[in-house]
Amino acid sequence: MKLSKLLCIVCVIGASLGLNAQDYKIKISSQPEIGDRYLQKGNGSFLETTTVYADGKVIKVDTLKFKADFEGVLTVLKIDELKRASELKLVVTECFASYDSDKEKIEILQKDSEIIIKKQNKETIFLFHEKPLPKKITQALALFISLPFSKTTDDDVFAPAERKKVGDKWKINSEKAVMDLKELGLKVNTKDITGEVTLEKVLTVGKTKCLFLKAKIITVGVSPPMPPGLETKKSSMTATFTGEFPVNPDADIYDTLTFNKKISRELDAEGKPAPDKPLIKISLKMNQSITETIKNLK
Repeated sequence: MKLSKLLCIVCVIGASLGLNAQDYKIKISSQPEIGDRYLQKGNGSFLETTTVYADGKVIKVDTLKFKADFEGVLTVLKIDELKRASELKLVVTECFASYDSDKEKIEILQKDSEIIIKKQNKETIFLFHEKPLPKKITQALALFISLPFSKTTDDDVFAPAERKKVGDKWKINSEKAVMDLKELGLKVNTKDITGEVTLEKVLTVGKTKCLFLKAKIITVGVSPPMPPGLETKKSSMTATFTGEFPVNPDADIYDTLTFNKKISRELDAEGKPAPDKPLIKISLKMNQSITETIKNLK
């Protein structure tokens, strides 16, 4: 057999086995500039139930349940030292919510309402005419919009240093994830967090070549700040994310990209607020699901 034919056969076999598959740099965090505008749409649901026991008897059950639909144009007003948006202006196209599954959604923000979104005391606040929006409206918007507070970026946690091929899986950077959560006031250790990211496929969205990434994070034993006398006995959280991320994030991209997020969380805490008080137990369960699209505007 001629050498040229042999080399040809080897190349074909190598391609079929994925030996010549293209690899990609993984980039998740965007770096907007002041004045950048983008159209964001989303729909989501949220359910949280908190049950309080005193000496084994239920004394209180609080349930927060709502669904929301949102669309608006966001403009970057300020960026932080890590080139992330730290202040935004939102011009609402539509914003509806329902707080009872049997009822139709109602308009909670009128079309063309202008909202300023800022950071305050490690919380994202939403201002309308320089005054905070009502709590229920804030909760609905917070499903879709939040500002970064820690010095850890999404790339620090999810993006590996090495280039990856379709089908590759890699572990999240648990140490960076711990740093992120500790900056938010949570008690957490590296062993408490596990997670994996998969480059599932390459696809073209409009004119934009994108990486479709899927990530899953599981935390066990992570403790939020608790009232005096109470301590966390058990906690767990599972979060899954999928998204379309441009192969060339620095290019001018004007196609609509889609992202999905699901989070479930459980927490049990107990203790005595004071020695002469009954034993209090708190059980919390939360589920949320979000689908959103983002499109840069010229």
